[in-house]
Amino acid sequence: MKPILFEIPIPSFLPAWLGGGESLVFPSYYVMLSISFMVAIILAVRYGEKNGLNVNHVLDVCLFAIIGVLVGMRLFFVIQKWEQYLVPFRWDKFLRIFKIWEGGIVLYGGMIGGILFGLAAAFWRRMDVPKMMDVGAMPIGIGMFFTRIGCFLNGCCHGKLTLVPWGVSYPPESLLFKAHKARGWLPPDATGSLPVHPSQLYESFMGL
Repeated sequence: MKPILFEIPIPSFLPAWLGGGESLVFPSYYVMLSISFMVAIILAVRYGEKNGLNVNHVLDVCLFAIIGVLVGMRLFFVIQKWEQYLVPFRWDKFLRIFKIWEGGIVLYGGMIGGILFGLAAAFWRRMDVPKMMDVGAMPIGIGMFFTRIGCFLNGCCHGKLTLVPWGVSYPPESLLFKAHKARGWLPPDATGSLPVHPSQLYESFMGL
């Protein structure tokens, strides 16, 4: 588990509004999500060109799909946890919906949003939609590969308890450890959660 992939120190001589003396933090999940976007665009352009599609139109589809992924990821989570943002209604709670950097996203919502927005762009550009869908199949799989690795590093979306040799135990700062501790499943001196299936990695390799 490594929620923060790396940090870059910001020089202290910079003003506070530029983060002087602090660090620029790169969360593992968002780094992997960014990598998935970049690789997906490269693959879509490459295979789109090989299949006779207009490269500029393919890029338009990619842009719309990325927007759809971000919207769908967040919207899917907000729908599931709507009481956190809307009950009782206050503007400060409502505006937290748009703070995606605070966490609270769902991969499947992103896949649905990306496909819908991508299809909308393909129709708008009057492309050969079935051919564009074929071109987009591989980037979707690659996106799952990288983002699920991000889930694994972040410590979320894990599987059920297991006794298999490759079961993963999460450290005390993880939500899983705290959940197991609260249920009384761990001894006082425990240094890790009970082992669970690394389902994130299972899904990751399914995307290849």
